[in-house]
Amino acid sequence: MGATAKPPFDNPDADIILRSSDQPHPTDFRVFKFLLSLASPFFAAAFTLPQPLVDSSGDVPVMEMEENAKTLRTILGFCYPISVHPLPRLTTPEDVRAIFQAAEKFEMKGIQNHIREALVDEFLEDKPVSVFAIACHYGWKEVVDQAAYRFLALPILVDSPPADESSLDLISAATYTRLLRYRKECGEAAKSEVIRLAEVGATSTAPWGEKPTTSHVCLKKSGCDGVGNWWALWMLRSAEAFMDIPGRSKIDLEAPSPICRDCKRYLMPKVRKYEAVMLGCIRKKISAVKINVLQQ
Repeated sequence: MGATAKPPFDNPDADIILRSSDQPHPTDFRVFKFLLSLASPFFAAAFTLPQPLVDSSGDVPVMEMEENAKTLRTILGFCYPISVHPLPRLTTPEDVRAIFQAAEKFEMKGIQNHIREALVDEFLEDKPVSVFAIACHYGWKEVVDQAAYRFLALPILVDSPPADESSLDLISAATYTRLLRYRKECGEAAKSEVIRLAEVGATSTAPWGEKPTTSHVCLKKSGCDGVGNWWALWMLRSAEAFMDIPGRSKIDLEAPSPICRDCKRYLMPKVRKYEAVMLGCIRKKISAVKINVLQQ
């Protein structure tokens, strides 16, 4: 006999007990066949078969489950009305994997769809590589593309792995290599676009208006490199920055070279206007780069 689960899975009027796989101390979930049958064709069919009476009271059938208590509590939480049990929250990408696997086994289509949406809503922002790995494993192309694109906005840190090991176990080394190659190609595309825009700004009237180096003469001279030098160095720095983090949402406006207050006052509004145009052009360029990791 297992320990009784916490409310609401401890109802004395339950007509079925789901016993978790935790050993040597399993947990008994006292639940109702009707609710589970509505949520799961798997359970609806299983309940038509005779179940052994191994409950201590001898009057409630018990199903020995392959899932642990944490997985069962979450799955059952999705089946119960929100008035008696709050909607379960998935706290890690590994939770998503375990719960989706159970929902798939129990043929719970609605819960599968919810888990897929929760994976994106909860973890795409901070853990895109884990999301990428799980999406690749289940063949969710749209999520794969979203996660790969989000990965472009995060730095790669040597002392901080991009994903949990259990998530990376879901994909091959070749698939992970394709993700890194996609990032590199996007970086090269972004860098080339910055260079192209710099050449446009240096030779003609650009889409952002007057060239930042036009119509301004520095009066201070001493201690100021001038807007032309500042602009050239800033473009070079921006190109390298996008090579490193292709999906960055802003450009560093720190002075790459000494510049006086008058030059800065003249230059900054133009640079900010240019920045908005540049980011739009770069995003368009990156969107043309595709990642293909799923077999058609």
